Amino acid sequence: MKTFKGLVLQHLRPLVCDCLDPLQFAYQADSCFTGERGEMVDTYKFLGVTLNNKLDWTDHTEALYRKGQIRLFFLRRLRSFNVCTQLLQMFYQSVVASVLFFAVVCWGGGICTGCANKLSKLVRKASSVVGMELDSVEAVTEKRMRGKLKAIMDNPSHPLYTELRQLRSTFSYRLTQPRASKRFGGSFVPSAIRLHNATAPSTSNPRRQRLVLIQPNLYYLS
Repeated sequence: MKTFKGLVLQHLRPLVCDCLDPLQFAYQADSCFTGERGEMVDTYKFLGVTLNNKLDWTDHTEALYRKGQIRLFFLRRLRSFNVCTQLLQMFYQSVVASVLFFAVVCWGGGICTGCANKLSKLVRKASSVVGMELDSVEAVTEKRMRGKLKAIMDNPSHPLYTELRQLRSTFSYRLTQPRASKRFGGSFVPSAIRLHNATAPSTSNPRRQRLVLIQPNLYYLS
């Protein structure tokens, strides 16, 4: 996706020598600064998110599932002391959900069906322990993606603000879907735009409506 590529280039150019291509440097094992050969690994944890050399989220969801099972054990132990549902829900949101849905806007739209079903199974187990229905993985992902997209569109200092502003439609509240490959189609920007367009009002822009009401003849002539 051109938007993502532009942001990567913008941050890599100051760190790379002039004789190297910034995108090619990102995949080189030799360090541009020390000249030493870096270690090649299959997975790498960056800011709490596990990345792998296949560019999918299987390793990350496996790590989340293991962490969720450990914390679900403590939730069951807490229920054994006859704790009320309100405190169980508070414990779930603070200890279990905070781990399961960390950075969900990054990986929520790109996980495979098997990984999504595994995390959903964990949420259903937690629901039975708490004694009430909890938000599913899909519901949390959609809610946080919409919230993050709205926060970006309301923040002019955000790096994606200008890019999203250029995708706005002149006649409605919808955003133009950027072209993306199958791999990047599940990333944040394409997924968030699909969710935004699914719930965007079908009416035209209010500025255009005021033009129609105030100067109808001009509108019909245009």
